[in-house]
Amino acid sequence: LPSPRLVVPGNHDVPLLRDRFSRPFARFAEYLPGQPLFFETADVFLIGFNSAVGINPRGWDWSLGDAPQERVAPVAALLREKRGTRLGVVACHHPLRRHVLDMKRSVTGHGPEAFDALAAAGMRLLLHGHLHRSSRSCVTAPGGEVCEVCANTALSDRQRAGPAAYNIIDVDKGRWDLGVMQWQDGHYMPSVNPTASPAA
Repeated sequence: LPSPRLVVPGNHDVPLLRDRFSRPFARFAEYLPGQPLFFETADVFLIGFNSAVGINPRGWDWSLGDAPQERVAPVAALLREKRGTRLGVVACHHPLRRHVLDMKRSVTGHGPEAFDALAAAGMRLLLHGHLHRSSRSCVTAPGGEVCEVCANTALSDRQRAGPAAYNIIDVDKGRWDLGVMQWQDGHYMPSVNPTASPAA
């Protein structure tokens, strides 16, 4: 992918066995060195948040993420410090609230508390994956309305609701629109029913 880019780890970026306990993100750092904490333009302040875990203290399903306060606090602080009047966007792998698309797979530890803390710090758009489905929903949260955009899987055949897809988000002066590119007939093309969004 061309630069600049901001990449956050997901549950499949953690080793299955070796290094899972001692160095869960060592290989992620090796193959994607020097990842920035945030990316900014005149219209957007985008910050990455690591919701993946090597060990999940809540149980053996380590694919479910966690968003403890010690990870959330520095992200919220940077968002509050640098966002200004721009659209505040947080990107992570796991949903931070229970999601109607998959109530079982969207149980992220400390997720609701993280969602509220980031919303209060200025997050107006949350980007995540993990559920292998495309969706958009908006809720009233501390600080204002927050819209949550879930991306389908783009490069995997683990399809759960329709073909592989990825999202394109176009931001202009605080307003944003969401387009979905779906795999069809050997290439990606715009979704027949693209998901449009309201003002941020």
